[in-house]
Amino acid sequence: MALKDVNATVHEFQLRQVDLPASVNNVIVDTLVRQEQRKTEERRAEVVAVDADITLIQQEVVRLIQVATATRQNEARVVLEGDRARARELQLGQEATALLEAI
Repeated sequence: MALKDVNATVHEFQLRQVDLPASVNNVIVDTLVRQEQRKTEERRAEVVAVDADITLIQQEVVRLIQVATATRQNEARVVLEGDRARARELQLGQEATALLEAI
């Protein structure tokens, strides 16, 4: 017998439990499992992409450090050669002065 047959109206109704057939329940579970597997694969692909980006950034940092180090070493070499040249110039000047005084 239906509620309308006895002139009853239900205003608020809360379904507490639904017993689904096992086949329907299995389809729902399989669908949810496939969705989660797809999400997991998407996250794995994102992790691979991020790891690749990190590797590229690390390589670029190493390259920049090498360039900076080589530049500073070159600058130091230039300064050192300049200092040696000035020291040699002073030495030659002193020798020339000593020779002129000896004459």
